[in-house]
Amino acid sequence: MQKFQSANGLEASGKLNALSLQKLGLGSSIAGVSAPKPLPPPASTAPASKPAATPAPSTSAPTAQNTSTAAVTPASQHQQ
Repeated sequence: MQKFQSANGLEASGKLNALSLQKLGLGSSIAGVSAPKPLPPPASTAPASKPAATPAPSTSAPTAQNTSTAAVTPASQHQQ
């Protein structure tokens, strides 16, 4: 067994282990492999302890949103 292990790049312990069984074609592909590690929780973009930033109040004068001087005719009154 030690000769086989050393010839196949394994630790030549002389004992039948999972890697030796795999090289012999008798072992499972997952034998001797540790369980996968759990994924870490997703990273948060903003810390939960800090409140969201609020915009500063505007100090400029209010502006009119519709400054058009053209008269607007509703579609229901427009006839063709």
